Amino acid sequence: MSKVIGIEGGPGGGKTTVLSTIAEQLEGRAILLSEINFEPGSPWKNLPLKDQGDIYLRLWIERMTLLKTVQDPHICFMLDRTYFSNFAYTYALDALTGSHYYPAQVKLFINNILKIPFEKILIFDVSPEIGLQRRQLREDKIPWPWSQLDFLKALQQFYRKELPQFGITNVCFIDTLREKESVVATVKREILNVIDEREKNLVSYTLPHETQIKVLYSFAKKNELGDSCTHVINVLGAPTLYFLKHSLQLNQEHPVFFNNNQLRCLITRYNQMACSLKGSA
Repeated sequence: MSKVIGIEGGPGGGKTTVLSTIAEQLEGRAILLSEINFEPGSPWKNLPLKDQGDIYLRLWIERMTLLKTVQDPHICFMLDRTYFSNFAYTYALDALTGSHYYPAQVKLFINNILKIPFEKILIFDVSPEIGLQRRQLREDKIPWPWSQLDFLKALQQFYRKELPQFGITNVCFIDTLREKESVVATVKREILNVIDEREKNLVSYTLPHETQIKVLYSFAKKNELGDSCTHVINVLGAPTLYFLKHSLQLNQEHPVFFNNNQLRCLITRYNQMACSLKGSA
């Protein structure tokens, strides 16, 4: 199956910024999947936190199941957050409120997920105080409970003390207090240790023309996604643009969110093409 690298850590660690840079530098060799977030206008945003958590879990099961269908070991996916983010969230929420969501989620989830291995998990380690300060300085809208320092401390505790309980051994903690260039170099080196630098995916790609790029940016503006984190890059033959919380693609000239449904379309097309090439070899 494909190679999967998970990237985790508390908010404010610079994870998405670093991964966007690496996605550009390793275009065609390592595919970045943005963290799972509800899309603008989603009715799920109005549900109670526990129900939202259950939906996120189902979306993670769906995503990891999709990745398992990619039989080409030359494909490497970098996941901006994994299902462990859901575990960390419920673990920290229990610590903050006295609820008991975490044990129930682990019991429900463990049989589905741990059958899908990670080549490596990178954890962006940032102190809760510094992470929160960074988000405040860039004037993020920080909803509860992410604004609570005790919640953020419990998140950090999950990665340092609870994650090993899942039997995950290939974990690397990334010091995020260094300069961005140094962090990028470290993370890129860890990823290149997993993939062959010579490997590229087999999908042909035509650079998008100016009109197509404008369509993506117009769709992003309409959905208030903010500034892009990358230029338009090739993801399995689809022009792709990354933002802080979402990513967009062109699908038959139409802009769409790069969500699980779009990922399924890309994987189906890639598998069909790979089978065709194998049959003609």
